[in-house]
Amino acid sequence: MYVKVYSFLTEECYDAIIDTAKEIGIKVIGHISYNLSTEYIVESGQILIAHSEEVMKHANGDYSEENIDYLAGIIAESDTWIIPTLVTTRNFISTFDNLEEKLKASEIKYLHPMAAGAWTFINNMAYLSMPEEVR
Repeated sequence: MYVKVYSFLTEECYDAIIDTAKEIGIKVIGHISYNLSTEYIVESGQILIAHSEEVMKHANGDYSEENIDYLAGIIAESDTWIIPTLVTTRNFISTFDNLEEKLKASEIKYLHPMAAGAWTFINNMAYLSMPEEVR
């Protein structure tokens, strides 16, 4: 049995989930909260990171070979699993290369109205460097 964590948890909420999961023998999987770091979740005992881009959003724009090696190293050494979702990442990137044009496509009328808002949010926020106050 697992509990999946998501991106908008506070440190206090995340820690409560981790502590409770350990107490009752449930493993924690999922995202890296915007309020935490890759190091923090790896040290907490979370056993799986849901998407490779979760790690990259916490690289703070430093995609150098040294930083990638560092992040990959701490994940590998901790025995934390990661789901690469490289196809998803490639599709997100291609969709957001020209979001305004994609949202004008005729087939968009078949999507739930919230989809355009979600895509816009992801485009504008999800892959930016983490703000200084949450690093």
